[in-house]
Order: sequence, then C-alpha cells, then structure tokens
Amino acid sequence: MIKLEDIYNVTNAGKDIILFYYPQAVENKKFAIRDEKTPSATMKKIKDVWRVTDFGDDGVARSPVDVCMKEEHCTFTEAVFKLADRYGVNNSLSPAINKADIRQEDAPDDVLEGHFDYELNDEFSDAELKILGPNVTQEHCTKLKYFSVKSYSRTKNRKTTTISSNENYPIFMRICKDGENEFKKIYQPLNPDKAFRFFYVGTKPKEYINGLAELKEAYQKLIAENESKHLDTDTGKTHTIVLGKDKLPEAVICSGERDALNVASFGYFPLWFNSESYNLSEKEYREISKYVERIYNIPDIDETGIKKSVELSLKYLDIFTVELPAWLSTYKDNRGKPRKDLRDYVELRPKNFDFKNLIKTACPCKFWEEVEDEKKGKRLNINTLYLLHFLKQNGFGKIIHPETKESIFVKVTGYIVEEIMPKQIRNFIVKFLKERHEKTSVLNLVLNSTRTNAGIMDDLDELHLDFTNYTIDGQHLFFANKSLYVTADKVEEKIGKNSGISVWNNNVNPHIFRRLEPSITVDDEGDVFINHTKSHYFRFLLNASRIFWREEFEHRAVADPAENETYKTKYKFAIDGDRLTSAEIAEQNTHLFNKIYAIGYLLHRYKSASKAMAVWIMENKLTNSDESSGGSGKSFMLGFLEHFLRIVTLNGRNKELTGDRFFMDRVDEFTDLLLLDDAQRYIQFDVFYSAITGNMPVGRKSLKTLEIKFKDSPKIAITSNFPPPSVDSSTMRRLLMVVFSDYYHKQTSENGYLETRQIADDFGYELHNEYYKQEWWNEDFNFLVDCLQFYLKMNAKDVIIHPPMENVNKRINIAIMGEAFQDWASVYFAPDGNNVDSYVNKTEALTDFKISTKSGWTTQKFTKALRAFCKNNNDIECLDPQELRDKNGRIIKRNGTVSVEMIYIQTKGTPLKEYIA
Repeated sequence: MIKLEDIYNVTNAGKDIILFYYPQAVENKKFAIRDEKTPSATMKKIKDVWRVTDFGDDGVARSPVDVCMKEEHCTFTEAVFKLADRYGVNNSLSPAINKADIRQEDAPDDVLEGHFDYELNDEFSDAELKILGPNVTQEHCTKLKYFSVKSYSRTKNRKTTTISSNENYPIFMRICKDGENEFKKIYQPLNPDKAFRFFYVGTKPKEYINGLAELKEAYQKLIAENESKHLDTDTGKTHTIVLGKDKLPEAVICSGERDALNVASFGYFPLWFNSESYNLSEKEYREISKYVERIYNIPDIDETGIKKSVELSLKYLDIFTVELPAWLSTYKDNRGKPRKDLRDYVELRPKNFDFKNLIKTACPCKFWEEVEDEKKGKRLNINTLYLLHFLKQNGFGKIIHPETKESIFVKVTGYIVEEIMPKQIRNFIVKFLKERHEKTSVLNLVLNSTRTNAGIMDDLDELHLDFTNYTIDGQHLFFANKSLYVTADKVEEKIGKNSGISVWNNNVNPHIFRRLEPSITVDDEGDVFINHTKSHYFRFLLNASRIFWREEFEHRAVADPAENETYKTKYKFAIDGDRLTSAEIAEQNTHLFNKIYAIGYLLHRYKSASKAMAVWIMENKLTNSDESSGGSGKSFMLGFLEHFLRIVTLNGRNKELTGDRFFMDRVDEFTDLLLLDDAQRYIQFDVFYSAITGNMPVGRKSLKTLEIKFKDSPKIAITSNFPPPSVDSSTMRRLLMVVFSDYYHKQTSENGYLETRQIADDFGYELHNEYYKQEWWNEDFNFLVDCLQFYLKMNAKDVIIHPPMENVNKRINIAIMGEAFQDWASVYFAPDGNNVDSYVNKTEALTDFKISTKSGWTTQKFTKALRAFCKNNNDIECLDPQELRDKNGRIIKRNGTVSVEMIYIQTKGTPLKEYIA
C-alpha cells in the first residue's frame, strides 16, 4: 500500500510537488498563482511538510496532495497514485517479497497420491479485505463463498508440499457448486507471475458461471416472499400468483474475482466467467434473463476485454455495457501495467455514487424501443443514445484533425480503419438487422428515420487512433492473415494482434503471407549475398540494373547463335555473367543494391531529419539534353509499393504543375509517398526543398492550408527521363539517386536498338495482374520484406548506398550545356584546334558563342556550361589549372594596359604553356 510519507520522503517533504505545479513559488515569500497585481500565496513548511496558502482564495494551507487534487481536478486517492507514479513510489509485486511460505516433507503412509488438503482462517483480515477492494467486507466474501486460506497442501511423488499464506502473500479460496458437484478455486492475487494466480481443485465443469447459483437462490427467495396462493372456486384448483416484482433488478457480469466482490460491495449481484474467452450460451443468457430485469456487463478496457465485450453486446442486444473511463489506463497497477478493470477503478473512486454513475451511463445495442404515445398508443422509437452506442460497438466513429478541426468518418474493425460515407451507416444497420431476422417494423423504422442518415455522423464518438506504424528501427506491414514487425535482424509475425496501432484498410495487403528464406543477406562486414532469385520483382530489378547488357549480349556475342542463346538463358536473371569484367559486375551489383536500398528506404515510414532525401529515378543512357528515353521500368518499380504505401501521384509532365498552389491538395498526414511521375526536364525541384527536410504545407481549395509536420509528411519520389535540373549542393544533398539501365526499351528507327524488350518478355506473362499466382505474390512480398531489412541494416551502419554516378553526372552536364553549346564547344575547343592548351580570351569566346548560336547567355551560365563540357570530355585534363589561377580562382592576364580574364583548357598529357601577350 502506498503511503503519503513515502511520497514526501522522495519529494523534499512535498516541496518538489508544489514546485511542479507552481514553479514560481519561493520559500516563505509571496508569489502569484493567478494573474494578480499583488502576489498573495506563500509556501511554508508546517509540521514537516511544505504547504501552500493562497490568501487571495480561501486562505487554507494546502498540502502537496491537496495542491495536486486542486490542479488536476482529481480525488485524494487519484492524487496519491498519480504522485506515486510520477516520483517512482510504488507497491510493485516482487518475487523476493510476495512469496508464500513453503514446506515439504515425506507424505504419511495413509495419505493418497494427489491428495489435496487445506486449512482456513476464521475470517478475513482487514489487510486481506483491502486487497480485494476498499468496500469489501467479510459479509460480501461469505455471500460469494470466499474464504481466507491459512495453508493448503498437495501430495505428489510421496512428498507433501504445504503452501502457507502470510501478510505479503494472501491466499483465498472459493467453494463452487454445480448441482451436486463441488470444486474449489484457489486464488493468489499477489503472485508476481500472473500465470499462477489461480488453479482449480476438483472437477470444474466446462460450462460454468460463477455467481449464477447465488443469483438463482436470491431469485427463488424473492419469488417465495412475493408469491400468494389463491383457490379457484370454479375448478377447485389452487393457483400461485406473484405479487409485486417477479424479477431481481439486475445482475452484473464482471471480468474476474475481485471485480465480482467489488460489485457485491455496492449491493449488486455479480456474475463472472472462468476465462476471458468464455462464450455465454443462449441457454445461459435466457436463464439469467429469467431472474433479472436487466443485465449489465463491465469489461476490462484492454484489447481482449473490449473485443469480448463487443462480441457479447452484439450477440445479446439487451445487455447494457458499462464503460470504464479511458483515464483509468493512465494509472499503473502493482504489476506496472495500465489499470484496466473495475477493481482498479474502485480503488481510485471508492464512493457508492461513483459506481452508480457508471451504471447510469450504460447502454445496450438494442437501439429501438417501445414507447407510449398519447395519441397513437404504443409505437416503436429509435433511442438515439443507444443507436450511437450500437454504432460505436460496431466500430463507427470520427477522427478530428487537431489543426484543421475537420472530421473524417470511419469504421474500425479490429485495428483496420476504413473511411466511410453517410449512406454506409444506414446500409450497415439494415444489413445487420436483416442478418438477425428482425421484424419488418424495425427495418421500416430505420429506413424511415432521419436519425439513421447523415445527421448522425457528427454525433459519432471521436476516436483517438495511433497510425504510427513504424519505429526508428522497425516497420509494421499488414496482410490479410497477419501483421509483421520488421527490424534489421528479425521479422516478427503477429497474428490477430495490432500492437496498439491502427492501419487504413488500403494499407492492408489482401494477400496471405508466408515467410520464406530471405533472398538476400548481409554479414557483419556489410557484404551482401544473394541466396535466391525466386521473386519475379527481384528478377525485374536485376535486369533493370544491367548497365552493360549491350556489351554482354551484343558486342561480345560469339558467332554461334545457339551458344549465344544458351548464354542468355543461363544468365537470364543474373548480372554476373562470364562475358562481363569484374569491374562491370561490381558496378551492376552496386546499381542493384542501390535499388534495393531505395525500396527499403521508401517502405520505412520513419523520417530522419539528418537523412531526409527524395528518391530521384532516371535512366543511365546518355542522350542529348532534350532527348527523352523511358520504358525502362522506373514507374513499375514504384507502382508495386502501393501494396503497402498510400501513394499520391502527380503528373510530372504538366509544366504548370508547381505553379498551382493547390497541386498537393490530395496529400495529408496519412499519405506515405508523394510520387512525381515522369517529371519534365525543367521541373522546379526547389519547390520541394522544404517538403523534403521540414514541414510540408499543403494548399487546399476552399479549405485552410494544412501544415503537415515533418515526421508525418510523406516521403517523396520522382521518376524522370532527365537528370535533376541542378547539381548544386542544396539539390544533391536532398537526393537519393536511382539509375535504371535501358535493358527494357522500345525500338525506333532513330535509337539503334535491335528489338523492343518489355518486362513481360522476360517472363512470358504480365506481372501483378489478376492471373498472377498466389505463390508469386508471396515471393514478391517476401522480397520487399528483404528490401526493408536490407535498408534497416545499412541504416544502422550509417551507410547510404548511392549508384555509380559517372553517367548520371555526364547527363547532368549535358543538361547544363544544352545541345547548342555542346555543338559549338566541340568545334571551338576541338582537340586539334588552337583553343586548347592555350590562353583564350573569355570575353571573345563568349561573344563567338552568342553570335554563333544567337543566344543571350550570361557569363555565369557560360562558365557553368564550359565546366560541364570539360568534365564530359575524356581528352581534357582540366579547365583553368590551379597553378594558373589567382586568389579569386580566375586566370587574369594583362593585355597591354588592360587586365583580361582567360580560359585555359589543358588536354591530357600536355604540359602547361607560358602566357605570351
């Protein structure tokens, strides 16, 4: 039991508690609690405890617990537990303290094997009653046939073990009867191991309801007291008539032993089952209904308790469900777990009126009732409060956005959340009633009522759901048959469990998942090994990484066509063929592992501010600045991720896209990936800078702008036939490049390809359509799990896998130059011309370019293009060698009395020349 002195001992006699609520307080000096000109409160130590006196209020010296009660608006008991939890004072169960006294000895000869014996105490001690509940008395225990056990013994293998209770380990026993059969339940509430809190002695029937025998006995007593016998003078027979009430007011279904005793302490008849999985049969329900006017159910507020409560209330619509308040779970019990049951509630709110208020708010799922109408007599009516309860039990509710205050109406099934429209509610109610074969009059009542249409939506309960399906080092994935929690080293399968998180229905993969051997593994040194390539999607990525496919299949082909076909078949889904060099194989592997890394990065919903990147996917093939290729499989790679991600796709070909302030209006905090598909060459990428590394503002038509916090905003991916529009550090540090080979391509008269090759050509059928086999889906999803694990392992090592950037950089340089500059520079700076390995007047070169191309370029743009030209030219060593530059990085020479900036392009293997004016 938590004591006040224990709390004060660890809070400097309560001073820390006061300063928690009033940090402005000063010892023995006045301070202000409210907004007042003259401070009127003081903090002084009175009788070894610090207290606060507010002379501007009632002038009463309040203890630290009183201060907590006032500021938290809670009861004394609640304040004690709240403070105990905050400052680490608890009465947690301990195997070292909460243990029975155990004695073992040889069994006497006359004691049979398996013999059970016990010794009872005369009555419960005050401490034992306190453990059972604040209001539980000896009378309540006797009524429910509970006894305090002094000891019990069992004989096994000719040894008798005696277990004795003590003040830290009480033992209780209930004597249960089922007709002539008697069995006993031994209950040890303070056993630290929850699995060993109770056991049965004797034959426990499969179907048994605790308290039902006592309820039946009370019912029979009521009938006996109220019945009266009357003689029928016509027939001469005697009839029994019950005068007054012929049923008890109510019975309360509880979740366990102590809950039942606490219900009894408030004067109600408790019933409780032997397990949470017990299913109340129709026969048992009818029997209970025969004895009482109303049945209440008080479930635990944990996942199992709520689930079983919903099942019970929807099976027997007349049962009234009592809902324990959600704030109860903010307190911890003596096992360190969130409080969840009636015993926990009563410990915090022990007053009789608190329990009655709980009962008052109970509702059944039967939302129609017969009412008396002055004009029409009896008629059916919809009870709106009960209807809302019925909808809540069926998972209907609303989510209110904390900033915009807009509502999303949803239906929750288990942990799966589906957005709904108003009409779906009425359709659901009608379907529910039809399946139960309810009367036509009830169906007409629903169909004709305005209370079952859109008007009811705003009154649905507000739900506070957690959609955070990731951790810093793991990700949840959801399938039809199970959910997975994937970390770098483990794939944990959870069947029928949700780990406390919710998921949108379109984020639940409808397929059946079965874990296979990982297709790739990473050792402690970071080396990657491919174990198998069963996945079609994996095979597609392999071929999309064939950067040297033309060298392998065309340039290095042999004269024998049959041998070439044999080679292609052997290495159809492998990128380490015999015709490739080790350097080529290594480069293709890097491209493959970069794609796998990028897929894992996008699948992991966690966002790190220090590693925030957009994924830019482009082709490796070198083309002119305005030439587009495509068809390489970029969109296919990302499209497959929609089985786990909510993707919003934007049309990247739209040149006016980023000029529209509402272009992201479909994005919200539940969007996982923002995909800019097929981005045109001059896309304004800088528009996305802040969205990648910070909060994401989303303009919405006729609605308030939505500011999505960084951690909730979607990751961004861009597919393009072009490289990024800029190579400045602000752009490149925000990008994870992914490069596709042109292995998949379309043949045209201009591009020189010998054939057209599509993804389906490699397999003989389309991937991921309605004919795709279940085993193939499973292999592909397993590969995605492998991708996720691969990324998490690399991320844990602080490794980012970039692709080989040579061709990417060349394509960026081509884009910077433009075709006109490239053509001009190829002639002006020809290797055998006079403008290389010599000093060239920069102004004269720029003027020549402008005249030749009729362009109005600035010096800055010209310089960038010249630098890009030199980087792409294999014959050029460098532009403006370092030893020729001044402190400003330029080559300045005097031409007479004038200083002139020069260009010097040094070709490979050529020494520098001296300047001659």
